[in-house]
Amino acid sequence: MSSTLEQDFERVVERVRNATSDQLNSITCPGCNGSLKIQVSDREKAALSVMCRQCKCRVVVDGLVQLPDWVETLGRRVETAGK
Repeated sequence: MSSTLEQDFERVVERVRNATSDQLNSITCPGCNGSLKIQVSDREKAALSVMCRQCKCRVVVDGLVQLPDWVETLGRRVETAGK
């Protein structure tokens, strides 16, 4: 992954962490504008995985103390709508 794409993907992960349920579906891959497969593990300190199947880009953030707000509404596995 190029450093620019890596930085863009890290910004997307921050958007995913802070998004509302309504905002989450509009977040797409910064590389190809494709859909993102998002998953939050079921552990005390959860891990957040954000992956683009098309680009094969994936970022995992371990040790989330607080789950994103959207987990309560949408569940732990979500796929966003790509463009």
